[in-house]
Amino acid sequence: MIRAAIAAFLLLLCLPARAETVEGNKIFIEFSYDASSPELEAAEKWGRAHFAKAKAAGRPLRLSVGRSRGTTLISLESVAICDRVKACPLLVFRDLTARPILETSSFQNVLIEYRGTEIFLVIRLWDEITECRITGMGRAKCKKAPKSPLP
Repeated sequence: MIRAAIAAFLLLLCLPARAETVEGNKIFIEFSYDASSPELEAAEKWGRAHFAKAKAAGRPLRLSVGRSRGTTLISLESVAICDRVKACPLLVFRDLTARPILETSSFQNVLIEYRGTEIFLVIRLWDEITECRITGMGRAKCKKAPKSPLP
């Protein structure tokens, strides 16, 4: 019994800290992880053009990762591929072994919102807000948001 308690305690110490803020049905994603090997492989495969553009410009490319409940968001960041208006490329995965369900741009100002059985990724880019339905494994469906769900 004591061994089981010690093992459970050690397991809790090894788990990464939660990198999100939960407010009701909204989860504000924090890009605070370095990419794991599977995440790096997925980013290199599906962001091949971005990696090539950064390499051709002689600029480093950094990956920032946000994770929440089975959704992985990978931000590709480099002076060569980011733009002050269009932001940085963002790949959104529900399964790292499959193609991303969404390829977009973001300044990492995103949240995941649960509405009943539907899951939405909400992206703010300047004053423009886009909501993308990411429920299931297919491609995300996006539309401009009529109101501001972000503070």
